Amino acid sequence: MSSLTDIEVAWIVGVLACNGSFTVDAGQPIVSVQVIDRRHGTVARLHSLVPGSRLHGPYERGRGRPRSWIWRVNGGRLRGLLERLNEPWALELGDDHYRRRLARVTAAFEARHRALTVAAVPA
Repeated sequence: MSSLTDIEVAWIVGVLACNGSFTVDAGQPIVSVQVIDRRHGTVARLHSLVPGSRLHGPYERGRGRPRSWIWRVNGGRLRGLLERLNEPWALELGDDHYRRRLARVTAAFEARHRALTVAAVPA
């Protein structure tokens, strides 16, 4: 993930600050973005920039409604992205709400990593 340029990190922060979903499901941190069909290029670029991320779709949303796409990254694949998003200069790009959501997912990632590390150490 360190291969991302600062400009790419800034772009990702902008997308996540406006459209990102930061969730924790059963202790598993997840960062995702859902867009409608005409914004497919946004999630396709996220997918190309973030190794191990997934792009799902298109999903039909009903007659007359545009299709949707979901980009997501979770588990160990989040490590490099969280490291870059938590750099002090990158944190300054988002608003308080974005920083709180990022902090929650980062804390869940670190807690999960600690738990897995402890479980892997033989007694």
